[in-house]
Amino acid sequence: MPTPGSDRERASARIVEAYADLNGARLSDVERSFIDQAAADWSADDLADWSARDLAAAASALWRAGAARQDQAPWIGLRAIQAPEAAHILEIVQPDAPFLVASVMGAIVEAGARVRAMIHPVIETGGGRRSLMQVILAPLANPEALTSAVEAALADVWAAVRDFEAMRQAMREAIAGLERADRGSDEERAFLRWLDEGRFVFLGTRAYAYPAAEDATPEPIADTGLGVLRNPDLQIVRQANDAAVDAALAGRRGLGHPAVTVAKANLISR
Repeated sequence: MPTPGSDRERASARIVEAYADLNGARLSDVERSFIDQAAADWSADDLADWSARDLAAAASALWRAGAARQDQAPWIGLRAIQAPEAAHILEIVQPDAPFLVASVMGAIVEAGARVRAMIHPVIETGGGRRSLMQVILAPLANPEALTSAVEAALADVWAAVRDFEAMRQAMREAIAGLERADRGSDEERAFLRWLDEGRFVFLGTRAYAYPAAEDATPEPIADTGLGVLRNPDLQIVRQANDAAVDAALAGRRGLGHPAVTVAKANLISR
């Protein structure tokens, strides 16, 4: 929040006042919370050519988009403007969830777009917490590519969020399986329990069959994918000589390899 009495606080107050003037009615508590958060997010350094009224008008457009939607699927809007300067405005309305800002920003960077400013009010409604995100971008050469990148990133977020508890349960079952079979060291099992105590973000899980034959390739077990790995076409194990594959096959062949292997996937994170 801006420091009381600071230039930033006075600038935020001017945005809130302009917003109220534009909307011509007494704001509800929810809408007042929305514009207070939006005004606090704006920075004069980011959009020096935008007046308080310009910023209030942008926030008003986001509020209208958010107020009209209560569905669970993300809504993504992208539009071009010419005043107060040429820009594209990306707007996203959806239920609040972890990782939204980081995932959207990652997709924007991946698409080669340049962020000018962003606001991200989160409001309380009868249907729960709603995330309203607006990103001001430098003019885009390929708007469709950006929209596709954001859609893919949010699809990954929601796949991971929906299956989060199921993935944690899969981890617990794996730990229990090691204990029942008396496999793995105390240190390895403690490490897995440590990960399960909120220290690891589960994005996807999938069970693989690792045959013992020298020239065999691990095969995914049908219907075991969770999170982003529900998509059967999404592969993290692509080559028989990947470190994770080599380690697991060594264990299957009784070569004394540890029960737990940490390896880097060759799939780029979003």
